[in-house]
Amino acid sequence: CHWQVEPEEGEFTVIREEDRFIVKGKRVERLVKMTNLSYQDGVERLGFILRKMGVEEALKKEGIQPGQTVQIGDVEFEFVE
Repeated sequence: CHWQVEPEEGEFTVIREEDRFIVKGKRVERLVKMTNLSYQDGVERLGFILRKMGVEEALKKEGIQPGQTVQIGDVEFEFVE
């Protein structure tokens, strides 16, 4: 199952592998890489941007549940609503 969003720069794909959801795309991976996840403000800002890009909606369409793992680039985190 794949869910793909356009346009080009904001394009991403969600791949479900059992209980793990992998989000791939240049922009989302760059955003995660550039975000300082050591600070709550950075985590909140990243979550806001990902929601605006439609990542949360795409994850929900793939069937994600709170507590399941999301991977973007080299970073893994727990999905929360």
